Amino acid sequence: MNKTEISSILQMYNIDTFETYHEIDTSNGNDFRLNIIIDKKYVLRINNPVMDEERLQSISRLCDRYRESGILSPALYQNKNGRYLTPYQGHICYLSDYLDFETADTLSSEADQLVVLDEVLKSIGKFASAYSDYDLSPIRSMWSLFDLAPLDNDVDEKQENLDMLVEHLTAIKEDSLAKELIAFNEQLRNRIKPIHNQLPQCVIQGDLNFSNLLVADGHFKGLIDFNMAGTEVNVNHFCCSRGLSKHLPDFPISKCYVILRPFKHTPRKSTSTSAVHFTKIVVYFFAANTTVSYLPIVPS
Repeated sequence: MNKTEISSILQMYNIDTFETYHEIDTSNGNDFRLNIIIDKKYVLRINNPVMDEERLQSISRLCDRYRESGILSPALYQNKNGRYLTPYQGHICYLSDYLDFETADTLSSEADQLVVLDEVLKSIGKFASAYSDYDLSPIRSMWSLFDLAPLDNDVDEKQENLDMLVEHLTAIKEDSLAKELIAFNEQLRNRIKPIHNQLPQCVIQGDLNFSNLLVADGHFKGLIDFNMAGTEVNVNHFCCSRGLSKHLPDFPISKCYVILRPFKHTPRKSTSTSAVHFTKIVVYFFAANTTVSYLPIVPS
Protein backbone atom coordinates (compact mmCIF):
# COMPACT_ATOMS: atom_id res chain seq x y z
CA MET A 1 0.00 0.00 0.00
CA ASN A 2 1.14 3.53 -0.64
CA LYS A 3 1.21 6.34 1.90
CA THR A 4 -1.93 7.98 0.55
CA GLU A 5 -3.97 4.78 0.96
CA ILE A 6 -2.66 4.26 4.47
CA SER A 7 -3.38 7.89 5.36
CA SER A 8 -7.00 7.57 4.22
CA ILE A 9 -7.51 4.71 6.67
CA LEU A 10 -5.67 6.37 9.55
CA GLN A 11 -7.80 9.49 9.21
CA MET A 12 -10.77 7.33 10.19
CA TYR A 13 -8.94 6.87 13.51
CA ASN A 14 -8.24 10.62 13.88
CA ILE A 15 -4.59 10.26 12.90
CA ASP A 16 -3.92 12.96 10.33
CA THR A 17 -0.16 12.71 9.82
CA PHE A 18 2.59 10.13 10.10
CA GLU A 19 6.21 9.89 8.99
CA THR A 20 7.24 6.28 8.47
CA TYR A 21 5.61 2.93 7.85
CA HIS A 22 6.79 -0.64 7.46
CA GLU A 23 4.72 -3.43 5.92
CA ILE A 24 4.78 -7.03 7.13
CA ASP A 25 2.85 -9.30 4.77
CA THR A 26 2.05 -12.71 6.26
CA SER A 27 -0.59 -13.62 3.67
CA ASN A 28 -0.94 -17.28 2.77
CA GLY A 29 -2.79 -18.00 -0.46
CA ASN A 30 -6.26 -16.48 -0.19
CA ASP A 31 -5.71 -15.66 3.47
CA PHE A 32 -4.78 -11.95 3.23
CA ARG A 33 -2.89 -10.57 6.24
CA LEU A 34 -1.03 -7.26 6.12
CA ASN A 35 0.39 -5.56 9.21
CA ILE A 36 1.65 -2.00 8.80
CA ILE A 37 3.79 -0.48 11.56
CA ILE A 38 3.18 3.27 11.71
CA ASP A 39 5.92 5.46 13.26
CA LYS A 40 6.61 2.62 15.71
CA LYS A 41 3.47 3.80 17.55
CA TYR A 42 0.62 1.93 15.86
CA VAL A 43 -0.04 -1.29 13.99
CA LEU A 44 -2.63 -1.13 11.22
CA ARG A 45 -3.93 -4.63 10.50
CA ILE A 46 -5.68 -5.37 7.21
CA ASN A 47 -7.20 -8.83 6.86
CA ASN A 48 -9.88 -10.80 5.09
CA PRO A 49 -13.29 -10.15 6.69
CA VAL A 50 -12.97 -12.92 9.29
CA MET A 51 -13.28 -10.57 12.26
CA ASP A 52 -16.43 -8.73 13.27
CA GLU A 53 -17.04 -5.81 15.61
CA GLU A 54 -18.26 -7.99 18.48
CA ARG A 55 -15.09 -10.10 18.34
CA LEU A 56 -12.85 -7.02 18.33
CA GLN A 57 -14.73 -5.64 21.32
CA SER A 58 -14.10 -8.91 23.16
CA ILE A 59 -10.39 -8.79 22.24
CA SER A 60 -10.16 -5.19 23.42
CA ARG A 61 -11.63 -6.13 26.81
CA LEU A 62 -9.26 -9.10 27.00
CA CYS A 63 -6.24 -6.86 26.36
CA ASP A 64 -7.50 -4.56 29.11
CA ARG A 65 -7.57 -7.52 31.51
CA TYR A 66 -4.04 -8.57 30.59
CA ARG A 67 -2.76 -5.06 31.24
CA GLU A 68 -4.63 -4.94 34.55
CA SER A 69 -2.83 -8.14 35.56
CA GLY A 70 0.57 -6.65 34.70
CA ILE A 71 1.01 -8.22 31.24
CA LEU A 72 1.61 -5.71 28.46
CA SER A 73 -0.78 -6.03 25.53
CA PRO A 74 -1.81 -3.66 22.75
CA ALA A 75 -4.73 -1.30 23.16
CA LEU A 76 -7.20 -1.16 20.27
CA TYR A 77 -8.42 2.16 18.88
CA GLN A 78 -11.94 3.12 17.89
CA ASN A 79 -12.59 5.02 14.67
CA LYS A 80 -14.66 8.17 14.22
CA ASN A 81 -17.82 6.05 14.26
CA GLY A 82 -16.98 4.58 17.65
CA ARG A 83 -16.11 1.21 16.13
CA TYR A 84 -12.88 -0.77 16.09
CA LEU A 85 -13.41 -2.23 12.64
CA THR A 86 -13.13 -0.22 9.44
CA PRO A 87 -14.04 -1.80 6.07
CA TYR A 88 -11.59 -1.17 3.23
CA GLN A 89 -11.81 -2.51 -0.34
CA GLY A 90 -13.31 -5.87 0.62
CA HIS A 91 -11.05 -6.25 3.66
CA ILE A 92 -11.30 -5.16 7.28
CA CYS A 93 -8.90 -2.87 9.12
CA TYR A 94 -8.28 -2.24 12.78
CA LEU A 95 -5.66 -0.24 14.65
CA SER A 96 -3.72 -1.09 17.80
CA ASP A 97 -0.67 0.02 19.76
CA TYR A 98 2.77 -0.96 18.57
CA LEU A 99 4.72 -2.37 21.51
CA ASP A 100 8.41 -1.77 20.86
CA PHE A 101 9.96 -4.80 22.56
CA GLU A 102 11.99 -7.77 21.45
CA THR A 103 10.26 -11.14 21.26
CA ALA A 104 11.38 -14.34 22.96
CA ASP A 105 12.42 -15.97 19.69
CA THR A 106 15.35 -13.51 19.56
CA LEU A 107 16.81 -14.81 22.83
CA SER A 108 20.24 -16.33 22.34
CA SER A 109 19.80 -19.61 24.20
CA GLU A 110 17.18 -22.14 25.16
CA ALA A 111 18.07 -21.52 28.80
CA ASP A 112 17.00 -17.90 28.39
CA GLN A 113 13.77 -19.00 26.73
CA LEU A 114 13.05 -21.38 29.61
CA VAL A 115 13.34 -18.49 32.06
CA VAL A 116 10.70 -16.63 30.06
CA LEU A 117 8.54 -19.74 29.75
CA ASP A 118 8.55 -20.22 33.52
CA GLU A 119 7.37 -16.63 33.95
CA VAL A 120 4.68 -17.14 31.31
CA LEU A 121 3.35 -20.22 33.11
CA LYS A 122 3.16 -18.33 36.40
CA SER A 123 1.33 -15.49 34.66
CA ILE A 124 -1.21 -18.01 33.28
CA GLY A 125 -1.96 -19.16 36.81
CA LYS A 126 -2.40 -15.61 38.08
CA PHE A 127 -4.56 -14.63 35.12
CA ALA A 128 -6.76 -17.71 35.49
CA SER A 129 -7.13 -17.03 39.22
CA ALA A 130 -8.42 -13.53 38.48
CA TYR A 131 -10.58 -14.09 35.40
CA SER A 132 -11.86 -17.68 35.29
CA ASP A 133 -15.45 -17.91 33.98
CA TYR A 134 -15.55 -14.14 33.44
CA ASP A 135 -16.72 -12.43 30.22
CA LEU A 136 -16.37 -15.67 28.24
CA SER A 137 -16.31 -15.45 24.46
CA PRO A 138 -18.39 -17.76 22.24
CA ILE A 139 -15.25 -18.10 20.10
CA ARG A 140 -13.00 -20.93 21.24
CA SER A 141 -9.20 -20.62 21.27
CA MET A 142 -7.06 -22.38 18.68
CA TRP A 143 -6.22 -24.98 21.34
CA SER A 144 -9.83 -26.05 21.74
CA LEU A 145 -10.04 -29.84 22.00
CA PHE A 146 -13.55 -30.31 20.64
CA ASP A 147 -15.14 -27.09 19.39
CA LEU A 148 -14.03 -25.44 16.18
CA ALA A 149 -11.37 -22.76 16.62
CA PRO A 150 -11.26 -19.51 14.56
CA LEU A 151 -9.41 -21.04 11.58
CA ASP A 152 -10.99 -24.52 11.68
CA ASN A 153 -13.43 -25.48 8.95
CA ASP A 154 -15.34 -28.76 9.17
CA VAL A 155 -13.16 -30.55 11.73
CA ASP A 156 -11.16 -29.36 14.72
CA GLU A 157 -7.42 -29.08 14.20
CA LYS A 158 -6.58 -31.80 16.70
CA GLN A 159 -8.64 -34.40 14.83
CA GLU A 160 -7.25 -33.09 11.53
CA ASN A 161 -3.70 -33.53 12.82
CA LEU A 162 -4.43 -37.06 13.98
CA ASP A 163 -5.88 -37.84 10.55
CA MET A 164 -2.64 -36.63 8.95
CA LEU A 165 -0.55 -38.81 11.28
CA VAL A 166 -2.73 -41.84 10.54
CA GLU A 167 -2.39 -41.18 6.81
CA HIS A 168 1.40 -41.15 7.13
CA LEU A 169 1.48 -44.31 9.23
CA THR A 170 -0.73 -46.09 6.71
CA ALA A 171 1.57 -45.00 3.89
CA ILE A 172 4.55 -46.64 5.62
CA LYS A 173 2.65 -49.86 6.33
CA GLU A 174 2.11 -49.17 10.04
CA ASP A 175 -1.61 -49.95 9.85
CA SER A 176 -1.69 -51.63 13.24
CA LEU A 177 -0.20 -48.60 15.01
CA ALA A 178 -2.56 -46.29 13.09
CA LYS A 179 -5.61 -48.29 14.22
CA GLU A 180 -4.32 -48.31 17.80
CA LEU A 181 -3.95 -44.52 17.79
CA ILE A 182 -7.42 -44.02 16.32
CA ALA A 183 -9.02 -46.20 18.99
CA PHE A 184 -6.94 -44.60 21.75
CA ASN A 185 -7.86 -41.10 20.62
CA GLU A 186 -11.57 -41.94 20.34
CA GLN A 187 -11.63 -43.55 23.78
CA LEU A 188 -10.04 -40.53 25.44
CA ARG A 189 -12.08 -37.92 23.60
CA ASN A 190 -15.29 -39.74 24.58
CA ARG A 191 -14.22 -39.82 28.22
CA ILE A 192 -13.08 -36.20 28.46
CA LYS A 193 -15.77 -34.50 26.36
CA PRO A 194 -18.74 -34.85 28.80
CA ILE A 195 -16.94 -32.89 31.54
CA HIS A 196 -14.56 -30.76 29.47
CA ASN A 197 -16.67 -27.60 29.32
CA GLN A 198 -17.58 -27.88 33.00
CA LEU A 199 -13.97 -27.14 33.95
CA PRO A 200 -12.82 -23.60 34.86
CA GLN A 201 -12.00 -21.59 31.76
CA CYS A 202 -11.22 -18.07 30.66
CA VAL A 203 -10.62 -16.02 27.52
CA ILE A 204 -6.94 -16.06 26.54
CA GLN A 205 -4.59 -14.75 23.86
CA GLY A 206 -4.63 -18.24 22.39
CA ASP A 207 -1.48 -18.26 20.23
CA LEU A 208 1.46 -18.55 22.57
CA ASN A 209 4.71 -19.00 20.71
CA PHE A 210 8.05 -17.32 21.27
CA SER A 211 7.44 -14.82 18.46
CA ASN A 212 4.38 -13.52 20.36
CA LEU A 213 6.04 -13.19 23.78
CA LEU A 214 7.47 -9.75 24.51
CA VAL A 215 10.67 -9.67 26.56
CA ALA A 216 12.91 -7.07 28.16
CA ASP A 217 16.23 -7.81 29.87
CA GLY A 218 15.55 -11.52 29.50
CA HIS A 219 12.17 -11.48 31.23
CA PHE A 220 8.58 -11.86 30.09
CA LYS A 221 6.76 -8.55 29.64
CA GLY A 222 3.74 -9.03 27.45
CA LEU A 223 1.79 -10.55 24.56
CA ILE A 224 0.99 -9.60 20.99
CA ASP A 225 -1.13 -11.11 18.20
CA PHE A 226 -4.63 -11.74 19.51
CA ASN A 227 -6.19 -13.05 16.28
CA MET A 228 -6.55 -16.52 17.83
CA ALA A 229 -7.98 -15.26 21.13
CA GLY A 230 -10.87 -17.21 22.57
CA THR A 231 -12.25 -19.15 25.51
CA GLU A 232 -10.18 -22.08 26.76
CA VAL A 233 -10.25 -24.56 29.62
CA ASN A 234 -7.51 -23.52 32.06
CA VAL A 235 -5.81 -26.89 32.36
CA ASN A 236 -5.61 -27.23 28.56
CA HIS A 237 -4.19 -23.71 28.32
CA PHE A 238 -1.49 -24.62 30.81
CA CYS A 239 -0.61 -27.92 29.13
CA CYS A 240 -0.38 -26.41 25.65
CA SER A 241 1.71 -23.52 26.94
CA ARG A 242 4.04 -25.93 28.75
CA GLY A 243 4.53 -27.59 25.38
CA LEU A 244 6.47 -24.54 24.15
CA SER A 245 9.49 -26.23 25.70
CA LYS A 246 11.05 -29.38 24.31
CA HIS A 247 11.72 -30.49 27.87
CA LEU A 248 8.43 -31.77 29.27
CA PRO A 249 8.61 -33.14 32.81
CA ASP A 250 8.27 -36.85 33.52
CA PHE A 251 4.57 -37.31 34.28
CA PRO A 252 3.29 -40.46 36.01
CA ILE A 253 1.64 -41.89 32.90
CA SER A 254 0.15 -44.77 34.90
CA LYS A 255 -1.95 -42.23 36.81
CA CYS A 256 -3.18 -40.11 33.95
CA TYR A 257 -4.59 -40.24 30.47
CA VAL A 258 -2.96 -38.70 27.44
CA ILE A 259 -4.20 -37.26 24.21
CA LEU A 260 -1.89 -37.44 21.22
CA ARG A 261 -1.69 -34.16 19.35
CA PRO A 262 0.57 -34.51 16.30
CA PHE A 263 2.33 -31.50 14.84
CA LYS A 264 1.47 -30.39 11.32
CA HIS A 265 4.82 -31.44 9.89
CA THR A 266 5.82 -34.22 7.54
CA PRO A 267 8.34 -36.53 9.23
CA ARG A 268 11.71 -36.49 7.50
CA LYS A 269 12.18 -40.25 7.77
CA SER A 270 9.67 -42.82 6.62
CA THR A 271 9.51 -44.75 9.87
CA SER A 272 6.88 -45.14 12.49
CA THR A 273 9.39 -43.79 15.03
CA SER A 274 9.72 -40.51 13.15
CA ALA A 275 5.96 -40.23 12.85
CA VAL A 276 5.51 -40.63 16.58
CA HIS A 277 8.39 -38.18 17.12
CA PHE A 278 6.18 -35.48 15.63
CA THR A 279 3.48 -36.19 18.19
CA LYS A 280 2.97 -33.75 21.03
CA ILE A 281 1.60 -35.18 24.23
CA VAL A 282 -0.85 -33.07 26.19
CA VAL A 283 -1.41 -34.51 29.60
CA TYR A 284 -4.67 -34.41 31.53
CA PHE A 285 -4.79 -35.59 35.11
CA PHE A 286 -7.97 -37.48 35.89
CA ALA A 287 -8.66 -39.46 39.02
CA ALA A 288 -10.44 -42.79 38.81
CA ASN A 289 -13.81 -41.12 39.31
CA THR A 290 -13.07 -38.66 36.42
CA THR A 291 -12.69 -35.68 38.74
CA VAL A 292 -9.89 -33.41 37.71
CA SER A 293 -6.72 -33.28 39.74
CA TYR A 294 -5.52 -29.80 38.84
CA LEU A 295 -2.06 -29.04 37.62
CA PRO A 296 0.07 -26.96 40.00
CA ILE A 297 -0.41 -23.43 38.63
CA VAL A 298 -0.68 -21.69 41.98
CA PRO A 299 0.49 -18.06 41.72
CA SER A 300 3.82 -17.43 43.39
